[in-house]
Amino acid sequence: MIFILRWSCVCLVLLATRTPALANVYFVSQSGSNTNSGLARDSAWATLQFAADSVSAGDTVIACAGTYVGMRIEASGSPDAPIIFRTETGARVVLNSKSASEKRDGIIEIETWSGDGVVSNVCVDGFEVVGSERYGVDVRSTRFVVVRDLTVSNSVSTGIFTPFSYDLTVEGNRCSHNGEHGIYHNNSSDRFLIRGNHLLNNTYAGLHMNGDMSIPPPDGTPWVQDGLLSYGIVENNVIHENGQGGAGINMDGVTH
Repeated sequence: MIFILRWSCVCLVLLATRTPALANVYFVSQSGSNTNSGLARDSAWATLQFAADSVSAGDTVIACAGTYVGMRIEASGSPDAPIIFRTETGARVVLNSKSASEKRDGIIEIETWSGDGVVSNVCVDGFEVVGSERYGVDVRSTRFVVVRDLTVSNSVSTGIFTPFSYDLTVEGNRCSHNGEHGIYHNNSSDRFLIRGNHLLNNTYAGLHMNGDMSIPPPDGTPWVQDGLLSYGIVENNVIHENGQGGAGINMDGVTH
C-alpha cells in the first residue's frame, strides 16, 4: 500500500520540502492582478485559472480569503514535486462558478486532453465548492491526485466525481445536498483511498463506486477497460441521510 503512505498529510509536507530550487509559492487574492508576479500577498494574482495555467511541478498556490471563479488544472507535478492548490490557513475560500476554461461544467476540473491524457501528482486542499452546474469537483484520467478537506455542496450532479483516477486519495471532505452522489469513484480506477469524509443529505448514495465495464478509457490514455475498481481502502467515513434509492456505500465491480 505504498500509495497511501506517499500521500499522507505528513508525506505531502515532506515532499514539499524536497521540491526543486525553481519551485515557487504563489498567492491568489481578490485584490490581486494577473499582471503581478504572484510571489507575495501584496503582488498576488487575481484568479485561480491564471494560477492553474502558470504553475509547474513543485509549485504551491495559496488562495487568500474570498469568493472566486473555479479552475481547470491540466498541469502535472512529479513524485517528489507535486503541484498544490490550497487555501490560506484559517481562510474561507469559496468557489461558486466555473472557469471559462472548463470543459465539463465543473467548478474544479483536473484533466487534460493533451499529451498522454493523464494529470498526475496534484493536490487540492481546503476550498468550499458551491452550486456547480454539474460536478463540483471533476477528476478524470489522473494518477496520484489528492482531494482533501473540501466542502462541496449543492452541485446539480455529484459532489466529487473521479472516473479513471488511479492512486487517488479523497480524504477529509464534506459533501452534502448534491443532486446525485456525495462521492462517485468509477471507471476501472485502481488503488484508491477514500477516508474520513462526511457525506450527508445527497440525493442518491453517499459514496458510490462503480467499475462501469461499458465505459472505455479516454483516447490516448494507458488505462485498461476491465470494469473493476481494485485494491482500495474505504475507512472512517461518516455517511448518513442520503436517499431516493441510494445507499450509504454502494459498490459494483469492486474487488480486493
